[in-house]
Amino acid sequence: MSEFLNQALFGIYPYVCLAVFLLGSLVRFDREQYTWKSDSSQLLRRGQLRWGSNLFHVGILLLFFGHLFGLLTPHSAYTALGLTPGAKQILAMSSGGVLGAMILAGVLLLLHRRLTVSRIRATSTRMDILILLWILVTVSLGLVSIAFSARHLDGSMMLLLADWAQHIVTFRGGAAAFLTDPVVAAGDVEAAVVEELGEHVDGHARVGVPLGVGVPVGVGDDPGLAEFGAVIQQ
Repeated sequence: MSEFLNQALFGIYPYVCLAVFLLGSLVRFDREQYTWKSDSSQLLRRGQLRWGSNLFHVGILLLFFGHLFGLLTPHSAYTALGLTPGAKQILAMSSGGVLGAMILAGVLLLLHRRLTVSRIRATSTRMDILILLWILVTVSLGLVSIAFSARHLDGSMMLLLADWAQHIVTFRGGAAAFLTDPVVAAGDVEAAVVEELGEHVDGHARVGVPLGVGVPVGVGDDPGLAEFGAVIQQ
């Protein structure tokens, strides 16, 4: 991924989303307060509503606060409690999977109820159905991502994501650098970088190529920056 695209996606785009969310919410609340809700269908049919609504709302609230505290809690806070990054990763995957399944079940019940009950379908707007479908797709993608998280059970990627999120919400620069591709594990940086770049160095003796290499690496709990000034082939 190019440096510009990485900065645009992970350094600029999050602030665009936050600005649109906050300003859009204020404008809508000021001008169209009664559009903040979906028309109630409880009087038309209560079947599936209690189970679907409770599963969805309990799951989404717990998942929100789980992400909030999981990403924004400093690493030193949970390591002081004896929770390693790997253990935190397993905890996040298991609890997120359970809560995601709750949300998925709730959305499916609400969507089935809204689409199959004729009286509710007749009073539903296209936006009511679109929002449920959008949530269904989002939750499904989140559950699928658990399989990819299982490839990083040491918690290394989780640490990078947490540092990125903490830099974003505290308006610190350089947030996008934590998600630069590729990420090389600590201890393998020098060998990997020199080996890769050595293939592009001319074969003549004593050819020096000035290079400035920056690779985000995990050193303990704090990502650092490995810098190499030049590679000289003997």
